[in-house]
Amino acid sequence: MKGIIFDFNGTMVWDVKYQEMAWKSYFKKVTGKNITNKELEEKFYGVPMRISLKEHLFKDSSIVVVDKHAEEKESLYRKAIIEDQNNFKLAPGLKNFLDELKNENIKMTIATASIKSNVDFFIKQLNLERWFDVNDIVYDNGQYKDKREMFLQAAKNIEESIENIIIFEDSTAGIRDAKEIGCKNLVAVNLGNDDLKYKNIDCIQVISDFDQFNRNNI
Repeated sequence: MKGIIFDFNGTMVWDVKYQEMAWKSYFKKVTGKNITNKELEEKFYGVPMRISLKEHLFKDSSIVVVDKHAEEKESLYRKAIIEDQNNFKLAPGLKNFLDELKNENIKMTIATASIKSNVDFFIKQLNLERWFDVNDIVYDNGQYKDKREMFLQAAKNIEESIENIIIFEDSTAGIRDAKEIGCKNLVAVNLGNDDLKYKNIDCIQVISDFDQFNRNNI
């Protein structure tokens, strides 16, 4: 392989509990209803924030209003992390893996459905500039309609075709999008150990720890 693209939330960091806390609190506030983990997986995870909010909560709202709501929800997410920041760290085995990739000069970047304020927060909290050119990171800036477009832009940023790239992804939506654009080297990251979720996924490997990743695939 000539390049690697990482999804971020649920792939590079084990942040599902913070996402669930933020989404459930926010959803209850704006709708008066509760939302299940299954609904979050199906409607909101792995999809650009603006797109999911517009589609499921604010269909008739302007992008300015949607952006305001996106920032409100993400501020709850960041607050939850800050309150527990000693436990907010890279996924198991990832730090050593990133060091290996950097030492081997493997081109890599991140494609995340998060908005810029979150990306800036992640860079600062986790020192991501140690491994990545932060200018190459693809995030939800309002121009991407789905993760397919984001993956393709990330591949362009590291100057590799999607066929020559390994994509690490955890969400079912992100996995589907990676396959639809022709990624043949998909690694499903199962940090939650939800084996049934990946039962029928066609990928080169399912990992719950980056030490498990078969380096022969690079």
